[in-house]
Amino acid sequence: MFTIIPWASYLVSLIFSQLLYHSILAVKCGQNIDTNSGFRIVGGKAAAQGQVPWQVSVKVGAGHVCGGSIIAPNCVLTAAHCLDKYDSHANNTYVDGTRKYYVVAGSLIKRNGYKVGQQIEIDKIIFHPKYNRKTLFADVLLLKLKSSFQYRSSPKNNPNATAIGPICLPDVNSKEWDYKGVAKVSGFGRMEHKGNQSQVLRFITEKVLDEKLCMKKYERSNFPYDPKTMLCYGSLREGIATCQVRIKLFQICNTI
Repeated sequence: MFTIIPWASYLVSLIFSQLLYHSILAVKCGQNIDTNSGFRIVGGKAAAQGQVPWQVSVKVGAGHVCGGSIIAPNCVLTAAHCLDKYDSHANNTYVDGTRKYYVVAGSLIKRNGYKVGQQIEIDKIIFHPKYNRKTLFADVLLLKLKSSFQYRSSPKNNPNATAIGPICLPDVNSKEWDYKGVAKVSGFGRMEHKGNQSQVLRFITEKVLDEKLCMKKYERSNFPYDPKTMLCYGSLREGIATCQVRIKLFQICNTI
């Protein structure tokens, strides 16, 4: 069973410890770890070894519930809505204290990923203090692990195993993030609307779209699109999607 701790007190120490750890070990964040897998995979195709080494699978019991990104050897960034149905964070009580909560890194496959990657149990969860499950505002969650991932390059003898490494965080003193280029998006999510989840890690590179265009696209839908806290990406021809990016402290969708 994990516990809940305040967001702010852990966040400051986490960012500084991440910067120190990476500077000592010369670990580069947000980059392909293997030089032979630096090509882009466009259109939601299977990810190559080492292409998104920060990608993890968050599991409740044996089941995958969400993806996430490694931001430090013992800390993962994910979406708050992924675990709020398992945990009542409002009053610090647990809906189900009998299940095990894990994070698996280093696997290109969702099922039995722990056999080729590294699996670590979750120790603490930290919800963003402004998270709203109805509007999905500040849909951000930190997962502190009971031990640390061992960063690595992709094993050459197993095509289902992949590299493990961190995604980038903005500078501690950076202003609110504003980016108009392209974004990398990866995960084990659905390949089409209302379709089945992918059994392998998938990856896509999409253009970040103008906020006004997204507002117009979503104005007739029930989706709570908020340009202050969400990024909109894709194309009008293929369809667009959103993800949480601008909670001032984090860049969830890593950029190229």
